[in-house]
Amino acid sequence: MSRAPGLFRDGQKAIRQFVDYYNHQRYHESLDNVTPADMFYGRYEEIMGRRQLIKQQTLQRRKEENLIVCSAH
Repeated sequence: MSRAPGLFRDGQKAIRQFVDYYNHQRYHESLDNVTPADMFYGRYEEIMGRRQLIKQQTLQRRKEENLIVCSAH
């Protein structure tokens, strides 16, 4: 039985690590691919705003690149 307390602590540590990962690192599709912590701490709108800006910039850059390619032909 001397190993039982160690196994219990190891199990607790593994659970804590998983819960931290699940809440702070793992993106959730049902939450528009943000973490539960992002939702809880009110970061959702900021994240969505940044994503929208990146999307707009990417689309604009692609349009410009396509215009260059098309004008070269």
